[in-house]
Amino acid sequence: DEGEIDITGLDVPAEVDDDETVEIDIDLENLGDEGAIQEVALYLNEDDEPVDTEVVDMAASGVDDPIDHPAETTITFELEASDLDGGDHTVTVETEDDDASDAFTVLASNFEVSNLDAPDEADRGEEITVSVDIANTGNVDDTQAVEYRFDDLGDALDAQNVTLDADEETTVSFDIDTENVTEGTYDHGVFTEDNEATATIDILEAFFSVDITDAPEELAPGETYNVSADVVNAGDAPDEQTIAYEVTEGETDVAVVDGDVDEEELREELADRGVDEVDLDELVDGADNLADTLQDELGDSYDVQTVNAADLVDEVDAYDVFVVNDFDGADVDVFLDELEDDQGVVYLDNWGSSSNAVSDLSDATDDPSSVEDSFSGSAPIMLDITDDHALFDGVAAAGETIELHDGSAADRAWFDGYSGESIADVGDTGPDGATVGVSEDDDHVLLAAFGRSSFISNADFSAESNAIMANAVEHVDDYAGTASATDHTSEFVSLEPNESTTVEFTNTLAEDDGELEWHHVVESEDDAATAPFTIDDGPNWNVKGTVAEAATDEPIENASVELEAGNETYTNVTDADGKYGLENVPAGEHNLTVDAENFAAHTETVEVPEDDVVTVDVGLEKLPGTISGDVTASDDDAPVENATIVAENDDGDVHEATTDENGSYELDGVSAGTYVVNVVDTPPGYELDEVVTVAPGEHVDGVDFVVDRTAGSIEGTVTNAAGVPIADANVVDADDGAFNVTTAEDGSYEIEDITPGTNALRAVADGYDDSNVEFVEVETGETTTANLTLGTYFEVDDLAAPDTAEKGEEITVNATVTNTGEQEDTRMVFYFPPGTDFGTDVIDYQPELSETVTLEGGESTTVEFTYEIGADDEPGEYEHGISADEVESTVITIEGDEDDGEPVFNVTGLDAPADAEPGENVTITATLENTGDDAGTQTVTYAFDDETVANETVSLDATESTALEFTTELPADEGTYEHAVSSENDSATAQTDVEEAGEPEPAYFEVTEHDAPESVDAGEELTVNATITNTGDETDQQDVFLFWDSAMSDLEDAESVADLREAGIDSMESIELEGGESETVALTHEVDAETEPGTYQYTVSTLQEMVDGEVTVESAAEAAFPADPGGFDGAPPGAALGANPFENGIANGVGLLG
Repeated sequence: DEGEIDITGLDVPAEVDDDETVEIDIDLENLGDEGAIQEVALYLNEDDEPVDTEVVDMAASGVDDPIDHPAETTITFELEASDLDGGDHTVTVETEDDDASDAFTVLASNFEVSNLDAPDEADRGEEITVSVDIANTGNVDDTQAVEYRFDDLGDALDAQNVTLDADEETTVSFDIDTENVTEGTYDHGVFTEDNEATATIDILEAFFSVDITDAPEELAPGETYNVSADVVNAGDAPDEQTIAYEVTEGETDVAVVDGDVDEEELREELADRGVDEVDLDELVDGADNLADTLQDELGDSYDVQTVNAADLVDEVDAYDVFVVNDFDGADVDVFLDELEDDQGVVYLDNWGSSSNAVSDLSDATDDPSSVEDSFSGSAPIMLDITDDHALFDGVAAAGETIELHDGSAADRAWFDGYSGESIADVGDTGPDGATVGVSEDDDHVLLAAFGRSSFISNADFSAESNAIMANAVEHVDDYAGTASATDHTSEFVSLEPNESTTVEFTNTLAEDDGELEWHHVVESEDDAATAPFTIDDGPNWNVKGTVAEAATDEPIENASVELEAGNETYTNVTDADGKYGLENVPAGEHNLTVDAENFAAHTETVEVPEDDVVTVDVGLEKLPGTISGDVTASDDDAPVENATIVAENDDGDVHEATTDENGSYELDGVSAGTYVVNVVDTPPGYELDEVVTVAPGEHVDGVDFVVDRTAGSIEGTVTNAAGVPIADANVVDADDGAFNVTTAEDGSYEIEDITPGTNALRAVADGYDDSNVEFVEVETGETTTANLTLGTYFEVDDLAAPDTAEKGEEITVNATVTNTGEQEDTRMVFYFPPGTDFGTDVIDYQPELSETVTLEGGESTTVEFTYEIGADDEPGEYEHGISADEVESTVITIEGDEDDGEPVFNVTGLDAPADAEPGENVTITATLENTGDDAGTQTVTYAFDDETVANETVSLDATESTALEFTTELPADEGTYEHAVSSENDSATAQTDVEEAGEPEPAYFEVTEHDAPESVDAGEELTVNATITNTGDETDQQDVFLFWDSAMSDLEDAESVADLREAGIDSMESIELEGGESETVALTHEVDAETEPGTYQYTVSTLQEMVDGEVTVESAAEAAFPADPGGFDGAPPGAALGANPFENGIANGVGLLG
């Protein structure tokens, strides 16, 4: 029989994800008697063509030769699930003799797009809404970006993330702004990863054309006139635009500057770079082509010409704007010196020597400081807009990228170190540097990659780059309009397609140069129309100007203007607008004088140019006036000195003066006007005003004032000689009884309305002699303080008495008594013996020991008493002393028999934990000491939270002490609780905060102290003692290291012990510390005998912190001198040297353990 290949097994996975490979295993067996070669085919679903085939060569069963063709084999087909739709699929495998089928499921989403709803057309600037239905026809949920694409359909203009379950659908809408879309027909649509729906849309745009229909052809400065224009919407969409009118100078002259092109040299350069597909004529005529491009971009208001670089310096005065492609040897410094303020320059550059204007500017001014270029890469060259600017109007916005050129090479240039604003970068695949720059005063622009060169022609540059260059020309152009004194120069117009309207503008022409060409300009956003006119500037004045008031700028009419020139005098008067002019004044330096009524004359020097006009505007100051007068007192007509006079007008101008010794004042420099004049700080009801009108230059005299004097006052306190306030005392006028006031409870008084001058005061009170007379000087409007004293006071001090005495002993006590009053007086002085009750009534107690003392005011004497201590007096401390009007006392100890002592149990050193956890058993300790003179036994009590916990009976000899210890279980509730230990004589307390414990702080080994000798000899051993403290809560074991003279760079990158070992550890000690525990370790280093003398750094380090110190190494032969105790550069010992070497992870608590 022939060979027969049967399918004995088909293995297909039941499910696969859409990103997996479907592996289909087929078991085959040759059931025939002979070998067989057949093609095995794999079919998918209902397809007629197989998706894959494989040829097999199989021997008959039992045949071993050839050995690589067995009778049974397995082959595998692979399918990529990503190429299949989600859902069920059937595979069929066929041989010539057999077939088999099986099914599998691809788990995948499928976001179908349908029902696209989008407008067929829209007006530019209109927001359009585009919506679609998105249905997940797959069998798993998924999230996809649904994108709206416009125009080239390559990039998404907007996108939304949409999540759908299997068989779920939703509607997605996009709102799209068409403001930046120009008129045209565009493709647009909505895209998912699986499907899309597209359509076309027509964007319609308005175009407002402008035509001036009526405008004057000749105008005079200051003339008001009307201009009319027709505006037609020639576009396909309605719009609203502002139509504006302005006056501009005539045509702007633009020069494109470039050198000569040697055609033969150009061919050689192109050949050297392998450039053959190039239009040689385009390169040779580069300057002319650039001029044509700019002329097209700029329009009729500009005249663009080419200028050979060799003629540039001679042509500077002929042009308003220069676009310099290459100076080609022209003197850049001379060119810059010749430029006027109203001329602008655009500098170009590119790779190679044929466009180097920015580079030449850099060489001449160092601004920019450098220019670089390159040709590596491939075109197109792109421009990245980094800042919004007028140069990019109508082109692009910040953040966008445009094509610069698509030449045959990737030529480009860029600059650095520029004082102006850099607003765009250039690059091939990424930005190289700044290529567009604008100067601070807007007089020049740098376009470093815009140069037309031997390799990049004008035709290679994009429309966008040409628009930017045209914008640059407009930016530096001194395009100054003269729309001053404008009445109506813009109008807002709304038009439908093909609709038109007429606008009319009213303007007043300012004074301008009549020799220039001028244009009326009416502009819409789309179009501009111009009409020329001339200015008739009147007489042939070569000196002219305006005369106005300096303060207000108001014109002065009929001011006289006079100019002396040699023997000739040129005169004129100003008109109603303050204008004047002088004709045919010879060139030179002359004096110009301007005078006007009520104004100060003004003279200045004027330089009159040859064949030119000079404008001299003059501001005149109004002549100032003067106000003067006298200020006198109302009671005696005496002049009032130092009175302040103030004059103020409605504008807030204030003039101030002070009266002299004659009461006179004068306000100078008063401008013309009406003023309110008054005396400052007059009493209420007496403020005087005078309204005064001052003409320019006028002196108004006799503005006088009469004022009342302001009374003064006296205040003070009446006390006795002891300083005690006296209530209800009377303070009287000792001369004529003009006043009499009574003191308050605190002894104070106040006398008001006192006539300024000298006043005599006396104090009177019951029980006291009258006080001495006090003379008080009262100033006008001022308060004077006068304190008065009544009576005498006998004071006791310098008490001398023994500290101790025995029973029955006689003691001597003395003291000094002083009369602190002002008059002679007598007092009885008493001795108060030990045992006297020194209470509040002691002054009224009169013991037997006394002495009568008479003293003059301020006099002192010594009194002395003897007293025998009673034999039966109890031992102890007693107070005794001497009294007069006051008591001076001290303490005396009466000593008894030695056997009269008794025990005194004092509690000290109470110690309880400050913090503990609820339910914790704590121990409380204290010291109990018998400080008495006799032994004794007492019960000591320990209380917790005011409840007795334990009692302990303790016996102690005199001066003996013992330790006490108590334990208690803390309550479950958090809070602050008090411990108390008490004896019969004393008690002590302590508090414990009961709270749940937090997470323990990890161990942190801090170098808290380190000590080393100031110096060490070479060859000796250095010992550094370092104290290490574990500032954490957990117990830990760490190594402590000593480094000698290690470079910072070797330590600062260390992140492990191994790294530290590599850095060169000189000594190491291992220590174990509990939380809060400290230990001092000794670290040693053998100083090499060959070490050069000098200062060396050592470092003590844990795994988490390090400190530095320094040691002076001396040679063994020389005497040791004390080292600087400070750190490097005067830092204290142990201060960090430079940056923290462990700042990468070991120091600051973030080290190997952090």
